[in-house]
Amino acid sequence: MKTKEFNKIKPYTYLVTRLSDNKKYHGVRWGNKVPPIKDLGVVYFTSSKKIKNEFKHNPSNFKIKLCWTFDTVNKARLHEQKVNKKIYKRTIWINKNAFPAIFNKTPTMLGKKHSDETRKKISEWNQKNHPMRGKKHSLETKKKISQAGKGMIHSEQSKILMSINRKGKHKGKQHKMFGKKLNRNHPFILAAKARKGIPLKEEVKKKLSKAHMGKIISFETRKKTSLSQMGKKNHMFGKKHSLATKNKIRLRSLKRWTEAAKHAWSGKNHHNFGKKWTEEHKNKIGLSVKGNKNGMFGRKHPEETKQKIRLKAIERRKHYG
Repeated sequence: MKTKEFNKIKPYTYLVTRLSDNKKYHGVRWGNKVPPIKDLGVVYFTSSKKIKNEFKHNPSNFKIKLCWTFDTVNKARLHEQKVNKKIYKRTIWINKNAFPAIFNKTPTMLGKKHSDETRKKISEWNQKNHPMRGKKHSLETKKKISQAGKGMIHSEQSKILMSINRKGKHKGKQHKMFGKKLNRNHPFILAAKARKGIPLKEEVKKKLSKAHMGKIISFETRKKTSLSQMGKKNHMFGKKHSLATKNKIRLRSLKRWTEAAKHAWSGKNHHNFGKKWTEEHKNKIGLSVKGNKNGMFGRKHPEETKQKIRLKAIERRKHYG
């Protein structure tokens, strides 16, 4: 609630007019230790670098007006923002360039950085006083935000800068979500559940394929991936597929590997057609399936399986002559 209790120690908004050119400055003050009538023009001379010194040393050139008082700092700040959003394009206002960089020809923080102490203060203030704290955007607002961002493409320079900035950060124990799990009602989880069972569109598949084409995963990365899924870390460790699941996998495989699909993967269409493995590569494959590493180590095929293998081989010889 805004009031005009200028004789009480409260956050307040004010208007300062420079008489020499009739330019105005609208601001907010909440760190006052005395009432507004004993503060503005006596102890406090605005936070504007453009008029602060002049106002302090030549107060007769300025006319001051106390606008409103507020019960909380947050209400005072929000009111100042609301008023200032309406005036930022008008040349009669001195504090035009006190607004976000999107409104300025020269951003106010250009070439500057907030100190760690300032960042911490901003973070702590936002945790308690952020205008969206405890609120949610309506669906209409979300759609507007979505539409505003559609079609925007980062330049190559921006991509490089973002990549450099993120390298070595936000991973492992440094990541804010390290050791935590997303809430079951988190938008990411709900979106994933909503898409469960829905196959990707062919257009999306082609885009993903194109994006990953030509990329080679380094040996170091492959080793890390392997170690992250080894032993107890594997989601199937100590488990077995049920008969129902095995049947589903088998039926899926039969549908996928049609004669046309087999033909598409054979001969000249095969990724290894016309290529030869090096002796080193052959040795690696040999060592990877040698001894107890082999899936059949210490086992024997039953007679039924042997018969199936035999019949398959005969059928294959007849087909290929």
